[in-house]
Formats: sequence, C-alpha cells, structure tokens
Amino acid sequence: GAIKQWVVLAPIAFAGGSSAAALDQEQISAEAQLRARAEERVKVGQREWIWQAVQLQDYVLDFNALSGGVTEWSVAYAVCYIQSSADQNGLLMKVGSDDQAKVYLNGREIYRRGEWRPYVPDADVVAGVELKAGLNVLLFKVVNESRNWQGSVRFTDKDGNPVNGIKVTLTP
Repeated sequence: GAIKQWVVLAPIAFAGGSSAAALDQEQISAEAQLRARAEERVKVGQREWIWQAVQLQDYVLDFNALSGGVTEWSVAYAVCYIQSSADQNGLLMKVGSDDQAKVYLNGREIYRRGEWRPYVPDADVVAGVELKAGLNVLLFKVVNESRNWQGSVRFTDKDGNPVNGIKVTLTP
C-alpha cells in the first residue's frame, strides 16, 4: 500500500509568507480534479511547468531532492492513479508531511494538515477510506515553509496489513 511512484509538479513558489493560506489557495485551477501525466505542461502564473514522473526506492517523497536544492515557501503537487480490482472499504490511509498537506481521493478532500510540523512517516491516520473498483485518482499537495520538505502516503487494511488487489500507475 506504500505509494512509490508519482507524477510531481514542484516547486511552485507562493507569496505572502503564509503557508496555511498557500494550502487553501489553488495554485492550479480545479486542483481536486487534476489528472496529470508525466511530461505534460501546465502554466502556473507566468511560468510553464512540466510534470515529472518519480519512482521511489522507499515511499518518502523528498521534494527538495526532486527540485535540486533546498526550496522554501513552495507548494508541490503529486498525483498517482490507483487501480483496484474490487471495491475496498474501511482502509486506513497513513500520511506524513513536512509541512502542511492535504489529500484528495477521486476529487474529494479526505485529509488536511494545516499546521507546521517536521516529517514523520505515518504521522496521521485517516480511517474508513474507500477505493472503488477500477481507477482512483489520488492527489497529494504539500506546502513547505523552510528547510526539509517531505511527504508520504500509504494504505493499509484496518489491521495495518498491506492492501491486496491494488496497483499504482502514472497514467489514467
């Protein structure tokens, strides 16, 4: 259930010095409905960005490493597609982030962390998560204030075991 591949767009700088406001602001219009693909171009403000495919050895996204250096006061978007062989109910979603973050599943916000904190894997647990049979779209938005900038998402069953019958892909 650990997500090890993503399509990522980062770092998108934000003005104003309020990371909580950056979490609420859509840097990309209709962010909950994003269906990004690797190498796809998108315009944010006056700059054009390219979504990049990321394959992880473990399941921790290090946005500074992806950006090529320490990036402060920035937003990252990470998207993946979860194919499920059947409806999956009662799952746990475990999230870690440095700093603020939110997660959308199939266009619906299911997780939000609005306060600063250092990264800790699985720091927050969302119970009762449902994956539908077929394609599910997961969007992970992480806002960074300063220095470290990491995040992770993984799914388990209600007992903490890996979820059977799911496959993560980078294309819908």
